[in-house]
Amino acid sequence: MLGLSVQSEDATPALIAYLRNKRMLILDTYEHLIEAVAAVTSQIYAKAPQVHILATSREVLQVEDEHVYRQRNPGGKAASEHDGFPQQSARVQAPRKVTR
Repeated sequence: MLGLSVQSEDATPALIAYLRNKRMLILDTYEHLIEAVAAVTSQIYAKAPQVHILATSREVLQVEDEHVYRQRNPGGKAASEHDGFPQQSARVQAPRKVTR
């Protein structure tokens, strides 16, 4: 979707190079790839800290400096699978340096 042409098994370095002059990356519906997305997100955050990452998912990435915002259903309650509204979260990472 980004229009990158990658000739390598690991597209992460090309993605990070592409994002170095970008300000935002939006990730959506990646539940089936949660571990890989968390790993790549951490690398982007460390190597392209100016990029804000907005991730929408039913799963939390569990990466450093992740902020979780739970979506609410129209009745004002927190959404859940049981009331017909899938629980979703949006995460925003502020452009801060990762310290480990």
